[in-house]
Amino acid sequence: MELFGPAGLQQDDLRRSKGSVHLQCTITVGDLPDGAILLVQADIGEPDSGRTMYEGLRQAQRDLGPISEMADLGSGAYSYVDELTGTNVVTYDANLYLTVTASPLRLGTTLPADLPSRLTGIAVSAMRGLRA
Repeated sequence: MELFGPAGLQQDDLRRSKGSVHLQCTITVGDLPDGAILLVQADIGEPDSGRTMYEGLRQAQRDLGPISEMADLGSGAYSYVDELTGTNVVTYDANLYLTVTASPLRLGTTLPADLPSRLTGIAVSAMRGLRA
């Protein structure tokens, strides 16, 4: 992600359980003090499981703080900022539930205000790749 600088360490994880798959990719981008950790998590399950997960967790997040609805990303999408996890973009489409998170490498570092729109590109690319 050009905003933070070159990609560094990457760690991938894949877990399967009865009827579902959980994929996770974590990568560092940039250097201290302005770098970030990007986390892409995808849960693929039974038909329509993405919507069920999305709606339940969206309501829970709304109860914790403000969310911003996002258009043109999956069947539904929103973003929010969490002091512990960073900036999050959440979307779903049919049986896919996807979260893209950017957290600063250094606690207390302010991430760019336009970060949710930038993370959208990562979400679109991940969804495209998972559909292939």
